[in-house]
Amino acid sequence: MPPRIPTYPVIHVNLAADGSAHVNVAGDHRDYPPGDPDTTRDQIIQYAVEVATRLGRGVRMTTVDPDGQWKLAVFPSGEVEPLEPAPTRGRGRSIPTVRVPVEEAAITLPRPVVTPPAPPARPRRAAARQPVAVLRFSTGDVARITDRAILGREPETAAGGAVDGWQQVEVIDTTKTMSRAHAELLWNQDRLLLRDLGSGNGTTVRRPAGDVDLDPAEAVEVRSGDTLLFGPEVSATLTIELQSSPR
Repeated sequence: MPPRIPTYPVIHVNLAADGSAHVNVAGDHRDYPPGDPDTTRDQIIQYAVEVATRLGRGVRMTTVDPDGQWKLAVFPSGEVEPLEPAPTRGRGRSIPTVRVPVEEAAITLPRPVVTPPAPPARPRRAAARQPVAVLRFSTGDVARITDRAILGREPETAAGGAVDGWQQVEVIDTTKTMSRAHAELLWNQDRLLLRDLGSGNGTTVRRPAGDVDLDPAEAVEVRSGDTLLFGPEVSATLTIELQSSPR
């Protein structure tokens, strides 16, 4: 188990299937162009080691890619380990502890093990277009949601067991006006629903036609272009994109 790592800053990594990526740490944003995903992972792990070296200690890194989401610890020595407990993100699986020598850090990044599906009995149809909710937070965090997610400063603390199988979107809110488990966002077919989880400062959907304050007892449909307010300080602009996915 790695030593306790401070909760700030966190290196947030969003890696797309085409190899492009967006990295954010404490408001410092970096974009990587489309290309070979393994090459992009190499570049990101090099950058994470540089950040850890500047801080003189291990640093947290949350990675989101088509296989799932993972919370990792990256050290100045080049070691990369999963944080314990290591929750399963998205639909991936937990990953084992891996120690990486510093000279090999540029080529090794833990990735979830995925069991290949059985060959289909008939040819697959053309790829479908899957809606993806992209949240760009005022804190600099970026999240891509394809199924269901808990949003907050410490989303793993959500009550009722909803965390299992849910994407956890951790927002670095230094004002602490956003609750630890503030709201949930989930797809219901082609409708995107937002529900407040009994947060201390409430959740509001801002639109040109007027603000909509959420009642924890009901879910509200949100649309591309809406601004989501999580308390008085943290907000996120919502964009709905379409990405190809096998049927």
